[in-house]
Amino acid sequence: MEMACRKNIKELHVFIESWLKGVVEKSTAVFQYFEDELDEDFVIIHPDGNLQTRSEISSDFWSAHGVEAENFVIEIRHIRTRLESKETCIMTYEEWQFGTEETARISTVIFRNSLDSNRNTWLHLHETWYSA
Repeated sequence: MEMACRKNIKELHVFIESWLKGVVEKSTAVFQYFEDELDEDFVIIHPDGNLQTRSEISSDFWSAHGVEAENFVIEIRHIRTRLESKETCIMTYEEWQFGTEETARISTVIFRNSLDSNRNTWLHLHETWYSA
């Protein structure tokens, strides 16, 4: 499960970068990838403390298509496994964003494994600003 979750973190952020730069088509078929990665019970806690549900973040993210410049880059660093079981994997990682400004955050993600489909979905994501 750990390797699949590491891959999931990297691949979802490649999609997020592409979506924000507008280099992928803005269609429900393309966007379905993002929504399918999030568990139906998904919540995100942003660095400012704002909590959003799956439907709220999906709506905001849909609207954010193409908002970033061509030079925008997301870099994932230092993925670490904190806990792993058959149904759950908890990981931390750094997310660095470069473009018009540089930001960094430390994220903790909880993945849920659906044992019947052997698929990992993002259940919970908590982001905190990183200050070097």
